[in-house]
Amino acid sequence: MKPTLSCMKPHWLAPRHSRSPREGLTIGDTHEYEHPFAFDTLEEPYEHLTGVVESYLGRPLPRIRRRWAGVYAQCTDTSRVVHRRQVRDGVWLVTGPGGRGMTCSPAIAEATADELGW
Repeated sequence: MKPTLSCMKPHWLAPRHSRSPREGLTIGDTHEYEHPFAFDTLEEPYEHLTGVVESYLGRPLPRIRRRWAGVYAQCTDTSRVVHRRQVRDGVWLVTGPGGRGMTCSPAIAEATADELGW
């Protein structure tokens, strides 16, 4: 979902939600795609995301206790999903699927194994 608020223009929302084994709720995150990426977090996108999720649930969310503020590695070659390179004998670097790593990792692993002849 692309945000519509003016404060959110450089951000994309990922309003996925799932229950965790510890009885928590993961509600998604926001991503900034314009280079250079900021290394800080802005509250406005998270406030908007909270409102979106609250509208789905029909009730207020509890206090957010933890937030990840990392940066995703994104392969800049648009013809590839990941950057894959041998960095040393027997050592391969495979990175850059952006926010698609959890979804694409089985296919990335299979393609990497095929490329290496495993």
